[in-house]
Amino acid sequence: GSEIAMAYRTARIHVMSGTGNTLRLARTAAEEIRARGTAFRLYRVEQEVPREAFERGPDRLVGLFCPSHAFTAPWPMIRLAWRLPRGRGTHAVIVLSRGSFLMGKLQLPGLEGTALAVLAIMLWLKGYSVRGATAIDMPGNWTAAYPGGSRRTSRIIIRRGCRRLRTFLGTILDGRRRFHG
Repeated sequence: GSEIAMAYRTARIHVMSGTGNTLRLARTAAEEIRARGTAFRLYRVEQEVPREAFERGPDRLVGLFCPSHAFTAPWPMIRLAWRLPRGRGTHAVIVLSRGSFLMGKLQLPGLEGTALAVLAIMLWLKGYSVRGATAIDMPGNWTAAYPGGSRRTSRIIIRRGCRRLRTFLGTILDGRRRFHG
């Protein structure tokens, strides 16, 4: 059947960001979610989250935003997912940032490995309704593996990544599912 736009009562994003790439994505998501009239809170992965923030149900949205580390989810985000209370049908999304760079006009995608699957399976086992998962390319910072980008190329990658995130979230907020990575 056709699905209709979700009117979430609340949304919260748990974010882990070392360089600021993932935090930028979380703030972009906040803008999109608030534009739909949903109350929103952002928590850093290391923050103690008040128990009352864990309201559950299909009219609530939880997001896990983190970078790919060594081609999987970073341990602090895995630990957070493990410690979350049972979901009881709470909707969830996972957004992973991965390092990318430009070669001329060609943007080479990053590699997320198992990160999306690990977090999605954990949330599903805890009773969350995982509505979507995606990997978003952001400027790479693993300069031992590839060259760092200029400010200009970084801006191009960031603009593309934020646009892709908005499209992904629009799909989720319109009541559909999307898995891409």
